[in-house]
Amino acid sequence: MRATIPTLIGISLATAVAFLSMRSPVPPVVLAFTGYDTNGWLTFGLTNHTRFPVSHSQPNIEVLMNGVWTDYRGIETFVVRHIGPLAAHQSKTLWASLPEGRQRWRATVHYCVDPVDYPPMRVRFESVLYAIRLGRSTNAVTLITQEFLR
Repeated sequence: MRATIPTLIGISLATAVAFLSMRSPVPPVVLAFTGYDTNGWLTFGLTNHTRFPVSHSQPNIEVLMNGVWTDYRGIETFVVRHIGPLAAHQSKTLWASLPEGRQRWRATVHYCVDPVDYPPMRVRFESVLYAIRLGRSTNAVTLITQEFLR
């Protein structure tokens, strides 16, 4: 009887570990196309699943031209590219201009997870530092939506 209790505990722990490892992990940050605005803008949802703030860019629209993804130069070209931060476990809506004509497009967003001990004043001026190429680029990740036709 004494040998069966440790065996049952071992089997239970092995089953729990196997079950937890089979779960698909949630991506740390998710970008999703949510639709078309009534004014002709594309809307996207950006969700931060991490426990840290995230700095991110505006959506960059790319169009497929001659088999190559090329930047679409909409109004957002004039906007500072790196914005944020997006707080931990929060979501927000991002907008981008709709490419003209009927063509394939996709969106990209760049993000960086900010360390907790990052100085608050540095976070406040991060977009300016990034614009003049003094911002950090150590943990930058690019999210890409699926391809759409419009």
